[in-house]
Amino acid sequence: MDEVREIMVDGMSVGLVGLDAAFRAVRDEGGEDDARRAERLIALVAARNYVPLASRERYAAALLREFKRFIGEPVADEGRESTALEIRVLGPGCPPCDMLMQRTMAVLSELGIRADIRHVTDIAAIADYGVVSTPALIIDGVVKSVGSVPSPDRIAGWLDEATREREEGEV
Repeated sequence: MDEVREIMVDGMSVGLVGLDAAFRAVRDEGGEDDARRAERLIALVAARNYVPLASRERYAAALLREFKRFIGEPVADEGRESTALEIRVLGPGCPPCDMLMQRTMAVLSELGIRADIRHVTDIAAIADYGVVSTPALIIDGVVKSVGSVPSPDRIAGWLDEATREREEGEV
């Protein structure tokens, strides 16, 4: 099983599967054109991971930055605060939990909302949220759904509400 490695994409932590393998493949292909490297990295990573269409350029820039670190080239740190929503799908990996994760990612992509989304499967970590039934959906620390898979429209409403609350808090 491939290891999940986290990188920072536009100020948020994103877990990606098979990143080291992608880095080795691009390194072995050679070439020093950054645009070509970024294009190849995004293609390899998107083949195995969720990469929102609206964020492809940000992912490509982050992947190129991490690739340069991987091969020992100097890079500047990103250093920006996260403005992405924090979303957690809680559940042990059962079909409804996986469906909630996929449905939430699809809604995020459709709406073009940036989010740090993670599927929490560890029972102790799930218990820390005070949730006694799964699947559960947590948006910015607020429990939105427990024990069912909400409709895409309902998820979209919660995401829109959380986005508006963040924007109002930044004014």
